[in-house]
Amino acid sequence: MEQTSSFQENNNTHTPTTHSSQNGLQTLLDTIQRLTQELQQARAEINSLCSQTDKFQQQLLQQTQTTDPFPSLNQQTSLPKPISYDPNE
Repeated sequence: MEQTSSFQENNNTHTPTTHSSQNGLQTLLDTIQRLTQELQQARAEINSLCSQTDKFQQQLLQQTQTTDPFPSLNQQTSLPKPISYDPNE
């Protein structure tokens, strides 16, 4: 009977280790799954931001092509005559 008791005690000491290892593996698996989901969400958000950036760049390009905020150098503009300064006056 003494051997049986000793065997059970030894067996019980190994069970928590196995149970703890299983818990650790499950926790690791859960963490990997959570991080995989977060990575997928981050990739989707990056793709969305890239798409928005492309749209903004195209809009900006269209605006710069349709409006010319600076007159051409070949066009003559009427500028006011500069004020001359005479120090002798």
